[in-house]
Formats: sequence, structure tokens, C-alpha cells
Amino acid sequence: MDVADDSIIVAGYGKLPQGTSAEQLHKVLALVARVNPRDGRVLEASSTLATPVADEFVCQALVGMSLDTDAAQFIEFVQLRYHGLAQRAVIAAFRDLVRRFVELRAGAEGTEY
Repeated sequence: MDVADDSIIVAGYGKLPQGTSAEQLHKVLALVARVNPRDGRVLEASSTLATPVADEFVCQALVGMSLDTDAAQFIEFVQLRYHGLAQRAVIAAFRDLVRRFVELRAGAEGTEY
């Protein structure tokens, strides 16, 4: 397998509230990021939010941020600027994403990326 860089894919999940358009398609919200494992920087992101506008808004906020140092900043961004019913699910999925990244990196110590 030829991969152009050493990035990794990490996913986080949050339960969607009933009655949202995303919940009609999926029971949980997935937030997926391609991450530089060395510095935790998000290179690309996508989500299962139902509308392209919401997906793009959330994902653009993630790209460029560090899962190591910018988590509180992203949560504050979502709380202040994302006023959809899935706000809590976005935050939960992001927290799960960060947790999984931290666990992955802790378990991979000594692994050469």
C-alpha cells in the first residue's frame, strides 16, 4: 500500500437527537478526521451531518486545529456558532474523536510513523 504521507484516520461518534434530519439517516453522528499523528493536527475532516452546509461548517472548523491543544477552542466554537439540534452530538463525537486519538497514540508509543 502506497500512502503519500503518514497520516492516520480517527473517528468519533455521538448520539443524534430524535427528529433531526441526520438522525433519519443515521442513529449516530460520525466525525472522521485524517490526522498527523506526530502533532495531532487535523488535515481533513468529514461528518455524517445530513446537510452539506452543516458538514462543511463543522469540518472547516476542525481542519488545521490540533487534537492535542485546541479541543476546548473547538468545543467553544460549536457552542457559540452551531445552533442546530445536533450540537450536543457534534461535541460528543468530537470528544470521542479526541479520546480515541489520545488512546491510539498512547498505545502506539515507540511506533514509527
